[in-house]
Amino acid sequence: MAGRAMQAEEARIFGPGVEHRARRRLRSFRRSWKALIGGTILLVVVLAATLAPYVSPYNPLDQRILDRLKPPAFAGGTRAYPLGTDPIGRDVLSRIIHGSRVSLAVGLSAVLIGGSLGLTLGLLSGYYGARLDMVIMRIADLQLAIPFLVLAIAIITVLQPGLLSIVLVLGLSSWVTYARVARGQVLSVRGRDFVEASRAMGGSEWRVMLRHVLPNIIAPVIVVATLEVGRMILAEAALSFLGLGIQPPAPTWGGITADGRDYLGTAWWISTLPGIAILLTVMAINFVGDWLRDVLDPTVIL
Repeated sequence: MAGRAMQAEEARIFGPGVEHRARRRLRSFRRSWKALIGGTILLVVVLAATLAPYVSPYNPLDQRILDRLKPPAFAGGTRAYPLGTDPIGRDVLSRIIHGSRVSLAVGLSAVLIGGSLGLTLGLLSGYYGARLDMVIMRIADLQLAIPFLVLAIAIITVLQPGLLSIVLVLGLSSWVTYARVARGQVLSVRGRDFVEASRAMGGSEWRVMLRHVLPNIIAPVIVVATLEVGRMILAEAALSFLGLGIQPPAPTWGGITADGRDYLGTAWWISTLPGIAILLTVMAINFVGDWLRDVLDPTVIL
């Protein structure tokens, strides 16, 4: 009894424990229909990407000219090709499954690069201020003034189209969002009592930043990063559609969509089905991101 009373008193003073918060967040996930739908779709996409060689019916690069432009099974086609074939007889389902690997890899890698760079610069800009803040923010303003497509073409022209090029383009073009969010959070935290107390106790600037400021600004950055994954997937698909992304015959959702643009009237499934895959994946990421925003917002009661 005494132990329970002590735990209740600690919870009253310090707030709910880690276990209690985890259970509360799990309950909130179950109660949120958007989180459930988004999480289910994301789980399917991640499993398909991870197990692509085992779950895809065919090799995505195999060409069967005699079976070209077969419609999907639900549109009068054969069960051998559940989502039909493209103009050179490649199985659309297999290409969509393998294309999910590229989309997820590019999205996560670009967010990792852009998020790490933007968080670091935003933290330094907001904490030190003065000239450093002015320099970093002016660089951010300059990059925002350059159209994304122009920047992408310039970088890809130098590096040549490919996986590395597209990741660098998306990562280096997205750091500004994280930097601005991180800087704004740092400006609201750096004058707090616990930061001043750490300085008064002799804590170094780096220790104060990493131990006291960073943990208190990371939640909004995580939410932004989650939502940015969807934006990066869309951007990769757009660049691949324009021929600036990963080059054929590697299957990408944007590339598959481009393969069918000349056949929209006769073979609509080639462009439509990968487009639906992009739509569902980005929608699922946004649903999970919305739930994560509520979970990490201390002003929202779950």
